[in-house]
Amino acid sequence: MYTLTTTSFPLWAVAASYGLLILIGYLIGSIPFGWILTRMAGLADLRTVGSGGTGATNVARVGGIKMAAFVMALDIAKGFAAAYFFGIWAGVAAVVGHNFPVWLRFKGGKGIATSAGFLMGASPLLFGICFSTWAIALWLTGVSSLSALIAMIPAIIFGFALPDTNEVGVAVLLLIALALWTHRENIKRLLSGAESKVDWKKKSH
Repeated sequence: MYTLTTTSFPLWAVAASYGLLILIGYLIGSIPFGWILTRMAGLADLRTVGSGGTGATNVARVGGIKMAAFVMALDIAKGFAAAYFFGIWAGVAAVVGHNFPVWLRFKGGKGIATSAGFLMGASPLLFGICFSTWAIALWLTGVSSLSALIAMIPAIIFGFALPDTNEVGVAVLLLIALALWTHRENIKRLLSGAESKVDWKKKSH
């Protein structure tokens, strides 16, 4: 993972370097893979269907589960690459970029897959715990948003408990706050019992 210290560089240079790394992370995260692949396939603009997001859940609505799985893998890769190669805060910036991509007038996805990639790059053990929780919850409930919210529980519990993860813990809290904001409408629908489930059937075009 890329790190900088003030022992070899003046403070202003370190700050500028971190700013550059954060910008790189944001630009990596802002690549809208879901939107690109569905448009290449001649499908509807994701911003006009379902939740209007560009993430895997909305891709599943127009392109089927296989395309959604591919998009999820790419979105996870964004967060992983940013956090692993450019540092924890670049990974956080990648999630922000996914949610608010400059290329799509700052309207993107909800950041769960990219957050998972961030955890994979920053703390593989915490990623394994959270991903397992999410997968089990999704299998049992079939509700993507609820599964994401459930996966936040171990992230909070273990974010500061695992070895050498204090900085990761702070980043996790920020990402959870962001996820709760981007899922605010989902939470309202969950409370009213109106949230839709994932359609596991393959779409036909």
